Amino acid sequence: MEELQSFTDRFMRQCNQAPRADFHGLSPLFTLYLLNMYGGEWLPEVFYEDAFLRAFPKGLSEVAPDPYSTPEKTVHSCYPWCVLVNFAACQGLTEVEPTAEGRHDGHWRVKIRPLLTEAVRFHIQR
Repeated sequence: MEELQSFTDRFMRQCNQAPRADFHGLSPLFTLYLLNMYGGEWLPEVFYEDAFLRAFPKGLSEVAPDPYSTPEKTVHSCYPWCVLVNFAACQGLTEVEPTAEGRHDGHWRVKIRPLLTEAVRFHIQR
């Protein structure tokens, strides 16, 4: 986890130098990094959601207000479907399996496929 925090700090410093950090545009890239680091074993989607929210806390201000949900709950409900399923799994980079009875109950487990480590490489400057 220390390595994740160190990377997150460097990643965010670079993003914050831009006029406006693109919360939605950076989510797939950051998620690919997380998957590359931790995706070798089945992990619940909440692991990736929490890491993403720690990395982009200001991004919550970009989530439209909803009278039925907080911005954090909205991200927790949308992130797995948008990034882990529709992006990573559809590209053949991950396996995503529902852990609840119904496919849309919002609980998933995620593991990378070999294609991810073959197609995506990260070099993080220290």
